[in-house]
Amino acid sequence: MGPQTILAAGNSLKIIKEKARKYYWGIGGVRQDHEKAFELYLLAAERGDAEAQFIAGAMYSVGLGVDKSIAKSFPLLHNAALQGKSTAESEMAIAQAYLLGQGVPQDIDQAIDWYSRAAENNPEAQNELGFIYSSGRYIAADYQKAVEYFTKAAFANHPVAQYNLGITYYTGKGQDYDLKKSYAWFKTAADNGYINADKFLELVAEELTAEEILEAEQIVDEITMQIKK
Repeated sequence: MGPQTILAAGNSLKIIKEKARKYYWGIGGVRQDHEKAFELYLLAAERGDAEAQFIAGAMYSVGLGVDKSIAKSFPLLHNAALQGKSTAESEMAIAQAYLLGQGVPQDIDQAIDWYSRAAENNPEAQNELGFIYSSGRYIAADYQKAVEYFTKAAFANHPVAQYNLGITYYTGKGQDYDLKKSYAWFKTAADNGYINADKFLELVAEELTAEEILEAEQIVDEITMQIKK
């Protein structure tokens, strides 16, 4: 039974979504079929169901059961979010679409708004906002705001944000120039697996005395303890 037949049969959204869920997971006596699951979720999404919009949008965004399409993913995720159905990841997808003009006209204010929603509890979004404010590519640079977001993400153990925070201490943009703190954050990022931090760690180490490196290592220990709290 195809999706249009299911619709013609007068099935409720609940029934359509339950059939979609069974195909998605391969449960309830049906074989897993992401294409059929997508068709059913899209059918429910077109009837205004927020959960179905969210799932169909997510499937479009990763190409699960349908060809990947950011342009088609955006309106589904956006409509779902406006109805209160979103995650930090979907809010970031909406933000990125606005930032890059993918599937929607570029709108930097909207991008920042959606990244800000996601950034409440998501270090990846916090780091992205830090980049937007620091790069000067999309808006006038605001280094203090960049540092604010990099710091939040860094203490949430986001390695790229830790590296970025090291850069701000090294350049003195957004906060005071401090080589020991720069070393400490580069070391934290490197220990956290961010390879690009190694080169800058060596660069900063060359500018510090042996005593200053010991002091910087103490800062690393303090950072590690705070992250683990």
